[in-house]
Amino acid sequence: MFISLKNLLPAEIARRGMAPALAAATVCKAFRDLIPELFSKDAVDFMDARSFKDGTLTIHVLDGAWAKLILDHKDPIIQKLNSKIQSTIVKNVRPKVGMPQDMKGDLTEIEIEDDDELTDESGVR
Repeated sequence: MFISLKNLLPAEIARRGMAPALAAATVCKAFRDLIPELFSKDAVDFMDARSFKDGTLTIHVLDGAWAKLILDHKDPIIQKLNSKIQSTIVKNVRPKVGMPQDMKGDLTEIEIEDDDELTDESGVR
């Protein structure tokens, strides 16, 4: 008798208690794949999916501007993630500001050409 792996694997994954870890890995990978589509190709240097638990995807971001962007686009992010993984397990996204060790964003890339732009009319910086 032949048993399809398609039918065998989900049962074995559940039996071994690996379903939450597999769901987390699937959601995090899907988010990483969607970053260029949702934001820009450069955004992958400034954010990363870090965990998925109880329906909430936690996304580490470089700063508050990226966190606000994620919060402003929360519903489309959830919708596209669930569509990509063909499920409805993602219920919430939560940005977390910080700079994880493996984030590639480099703050030294920001240059100011003219220091006078930083000075108001009274000469105060």
